[in-house]
Amino acid sequence: MFKKILAIDPGKNKSGIAVVERNSGIVYKGIFNFLNLKEELKKIIEAHHPEAIILGGGTYSKKNKQIIREISNLNLIIIDEKYTTQLAKFKYFKDHPPRSFWKIIPLSLQAPKEAYDDYAAIIIAEKYFKEFE
Repeated sequence: MFKKILAIDPGKNKSGIAVVERNSGIVYKGIFNFLNLKEELKKIIEAHHPEAIILGGGTYSKKNKQIIREISNLNLIIIDEKYTTQLAKFKYFKDHPPRSFWKIIPLSLQAPKEAYDDYAAIIIAEKYFKEFE
């Protein structure tokens, strides 16, 4: 099992990215437009030196996989990203709790005001660490 990974939540127009260490937690997170993904991944890999890349195996993983293979020889592991978006929403709200009257509205009925694909990448990393303990 790898201890420092780069997790990617692939999307059509943007991808969530997170570098996560097994013992230390989140080292880096961000969201990138698909058009900039190749350059941003190069920078992140160079800056953080992950041991492997964990890619959510959803609908848009094929395009992301192509880019990863073009720029890196790191181990690439595809994992199921089922329910990651829903789990990411709750993780986002844990870090950014609703204010004012929104506190009384159930989180299941709310949507974050900003993109939270980076939180989905964190969930993917957590799933990897849990699956490969």
